[in-house]
Amino acid sequence: MRKCWIAWCAVLMLTGCSTFADYYAASCLVNEMNPLVQQDAAYLSLMKQFQHLQQQQSQLEDALAETNKSNAKTVIAVLKLIDRQSRLIQQAEKINQRAWEKLPKLKRWAADIDRKEPRVWARKVTTLWDARLKLRIQAVSLIQRLLQQEKTYFVQLQQGKRPVQGPDSTLSDRYEQLTRQLYDQTTAFNQAWTTFNYLTTAKPVASRKSQ
Repeated sequence: MRKCWIAWCAVLMLTGCSTFADYYAASCLVNEMNPLVQQDAAYLSLMKQFQHLQQQQSQLEDALAETNKSNAKTVIAVLKLIDRQSRLIQQAEKINQRAWEKLPKLKRWAADIDRKEPRVWARKVTTLWDARLKLRIQAVSLIQRLLQQEKTYFVQLQQGKRPVQGPDSTLSDRYEQLTRQLYDQTTAFNQAWTTFNYLTTAKPVASRKSQ
């Protein structure tokens, strides 16, 4: 996601908010959102790393399936990958938690904007952010459940046992569905965030320097 940084002096020249109350509320909303957008980029980076490790794990699992034997070194390698993924997801969970704690304040600032058009877009921004965050929290929860099931399965293999049941494939299917929903919500959020920024600074997001 493009990270949007808006200088305080730029907000002084608001074109969409003429009253001081509107100026103050819009400024506070922007200042609260900017660090969250930066954290959002960190979250996406963690998820890319997670997906890369998932691909490595899948390759090792395919190798195990081809031989139809429990290779001790390969099983250990899979368990190490699962642990690395778990650490990444724990970091993602913390980012989501911090963002969730900020959400009520964002909604209060959006509600304090009086003029109709900027208020509508401010509320769209916070509503879409809320929806995305809920999807992210669901996705992280699903991943944690899946990783725990995978770890249990491969620990049993490592112990020489033959697991009766593998990880629940429906969790992976649900995660893929959430990922598609997140993509759509992110597109909608970016559009709303761009419009709101333009209303409050008279500058398109694309014209500002990305950090």
